[in-house]
Amino acid sequence: MEIVLLREREIRAAEERLLEKDIPRSADEFEKVVRISPNSSFVWIKYMAFMLSLADVEKARSIAER
Repeated sequence: MEIVLLREREIRAAEERLLEKDIPRSADEFEKVVRISPNSSFVWIKYMAFMLSLADVEKARSIAER
């Protein structure tokens, strides 16, 4: 049982590392992701949240309008 839990933790850690690599960290990276998936509301919301985290409310608003 303990081996199974250890393996699950290893898998979870590996998945989290993969996700961290795929997270856009700049407006340019978000623009690339938006071009790839223009119909993904998840991507647009993450982009707006990113801009809000930078305290750029006007840019977040313009993203929402797009």
